[in-house]
Amino acid sequence: MRGVPLDGSGGFHMAFFTDFRVRGQVGLLDWYTLSVGLFALVLLCAHGATYLSFKTEGAVHDRSAQLTRILWFAVFAGLVVVSIETWFVHSEFFRTCCADHSLGSG
Repeated sequence: MRGVPLDGSGGFHMAFFTDFRVRGQVGLLDWYTLSVGLFALVLLCAHGATYLSFKTEGAVHDRSAQLTRILWFAVFAGLVVVSIETWFVHSEFFRTCCADHSLGSG
């Protein structure tokens, strides 16, 4: 979401983590990347639980259907949280995205 810093020859080098902040001298791991990674994990688990609830019967279906409801609620809550974090970390994303897809264009 923030891009990969490449040098003039196309090489990539970055510290694994620095001070866990998203501004200044950042590393690969900070609170934002971990938050987006956790969101992606919950989203994939919700997808898998939904698939299981469609393809199974009996006790497995019942457990996966219950887990599906919980996980999709967590996905929607996580989407709100990650969207707010993205606004804080990279607010240009929303300005560019909204300008490119405005109702009057196209």
